[in-house]
Amino acid sequence: MTDENLIDELGEFVAARFDKARSAKTPHFADMKDCLKLMHGQPLTASDGKGPDIIMDISSPIVKGIVGLIRDIFVGTTAAPYTINATPVVELPDEVEQQMLETVSQDLSYMVAAAGGDTSAVRAQIEETRSLLKLEENRKAAVAAEKLTTIVADRLHDADWETQFIEFIEHFCIYPAAIMKVPSLKEVVTARWTGTTVEPVRELVRQVENISPFDFYPAPYAADIQDADYVIERRRLTRNELLGLREAAGYSIEAIDKVFEDNPDGAPLAYSSDDDHPDTDTFTVSDDRDVYDALGYYGRIRNDLLAEYGITFTDDEMNGASEAEVWVVGRRVIKCLLNPDPTGRRPFYKASFERVPGAFWGASPAMKLRDTQKMCTAAARALVRNMQYSSGPIGEVTKGRVKDGLDINQVLPNTIRVVTEDNMGGGRPAYSFYTVPAQAELLFGTFDKFHGLAYDLIGIPRLAFGSPQGAATIGRTAGGLSVVLNQSTKSIKYALRLLEKGVIEPVVQTFIDYELRTSNDPEIRGDVRVYARGVSGLMEQEAKTEDLNWALQTLSSMMGAIDPTTQQPIIPAAAVQRILYQIFKNKGLPTEGIFPDFDRQAALGDLLDEGGLAPAGMPQDPMAGAPQLDGRSATAAAAIEQSNDTLGVG
Repeated sequence: MTDENLIDELGEFVAARFDKARSAKTPHFADMKDCLKLMHGQPLTASDGKGPDIIMDISSPIVKGIVGLIRDIFVGTTAAPYTINATPVVELPDEVEQQMLETVSQDLSYMVAAAGGDTSAVRAQIEETRSLLKLEENRKAAVAAEKLTTIVADRLHDADWETQFIEFIEHFCIYPAAIMKVPSLKEVVTARWTGTTVEPVRELVRQVENISPFDFYPAPYAADIQDADYVIERRRLTRNELLGLREAAGYSIEAIDKVFEDNPDGAPLAYSSDDDHPDTDTFTVSDDRDVYDALGYYGRIRNDLLAEYGITFTDDEMNGASEAEVWVVGRRVIKCLLNPDPTGRRPFYKASFERVPGAFWGASPAMKLRDTQKMCTAAARALVRNMQYSSGPIGEVTKGRVKDGLDINQVLPNTIRVVTEDNMGGGRPAYSFYTVPAQAELLFGTFDKFHGLAYDLIGIPRLAFGSPQGAATIGRTAGGLSVVLNQSTKSIKYALRLLEKGVIEPVVQTFIDYELRTSNDPEIRGDVRVYARGVSGLMEQEAKTEDLNWALQTLSSMMGAIDPTTQQPIIPAAAVQRILYQIFKNKGLPTEGIFPDFDRQAALGDLLDEGGLAPAGMPQDPMAGAPQLDGRSATAAAAIEQSNDTLGVG
């Protein structure tokens, strides 16, 4: 088999897998098209031509409101939607444990002698040493986490994280799944400070890229990106973009030149082979010139095919398969390499607003609003038609009886028409008029009913979007308003947890792992993990505030009660004040000038306790009970003086 045949075989292999994935995606693609129409205010069903061609767009404002709510949670503040912490060390690293054991073995005889032959004391000393080493490892990991917080924030800024994540949130609320690619390597020109001046530098940057779900194709029966047989990313490249890949790492210059030679006018893919269904994908059979459709295949491929592209395998491995990344244009392979991720993970992450167990594609708010959108549009069209019919009378005329020579359809005010007698003798007038009943109230009520149902379907009341409609009397008080808003967040908390676990945490973790592998800083070491704090932090804060409110109500009923044994108040006066102080802080309200600075008092108390200078019950005056100049506290000095008196020491 020649090299050319092998190239054709691998290209055909990827193209065949794409056809299968595209076919499996067809019903979900129809859902995505409907969602896109909703967001653009386009009709889901065409007008019958008998009435007004109008659309009542209720879906896009609701979906945009949900996007705004989620954006405020994750990117609405200056704080990042994640925290980076060190995982506590449970067992010492092997090298540290080995070094400790070597030291102990060398000094064991001295340790036994110092303990008077008590082996249990020696074991306790060894365990104490191990505990101290664990504390040191935890300290190092905490230092690494602190440094990585700044480094990763800078890397994410360079990767265009915030912009891409906001777009991802929009896809998350619109489509059955949202896809993010990390890393997406891109060569850019950036300005860097050299120490004396700013100079342009061309460098390869690890980017975060939001991928359109229209351009992503999981294998049939796939439930997850990492567990799927393969996934395919589609990109539509211009001639200049394809030319730019000649200088990118991993791409074959010869293969790209061959693509241009074989396809001088472009190589668009024929996404539909069925003439009866030309819209089975975003692009149908295209006549666009200078357009090159590229397919990126991520999955396992036979090693004998990969070996033809410079990938080395042993003789035993040639019959196996490996996880690889292959890009094909015009059925010709322009890039082929093994997955560079040490864990073998594919560089894609996805999340759905509502997950369907066992399925790759889920459901979105836009999908749930399709039927209500149709009903509201139908009600609006019927309302306009009824307004047309009921805006004026509908008449009928006995044509043969009008004898004045004027147009029988022309009815003018302040005129008299000449008509003949009624031959039937019934005295029926030549002209008769009827009025169509106005159904505006009924039709508008129908519209309003389904408009309100749209909010019920997504589980978020209008109040969450700033509208008091439907809140009744509960929305008139701050407490009632808080209850409604808390309930509204509960309906999307599960979706946000999926977003945290499916995208935020693994994406940020990839940047952390990359720094841990490549950084030359000896302090950036340890088991460091990222934890999302968007909805989790929101729920935690809500729970704390609810507990504080319960404690406040409980203690308030006991204020003023006196303990009969001590004749002191059962509840200290500062207790309620301290609870109110924390509630104000949780809600972001200012406390200065209203309450004492309890946090500062607590910090001073911790500082004195750590130095052994004061008991836990620190007085309000931080200088009270301060140590003497010789470093002894008043309590310690009194104890020493009493001991000296007892022993007769002057």
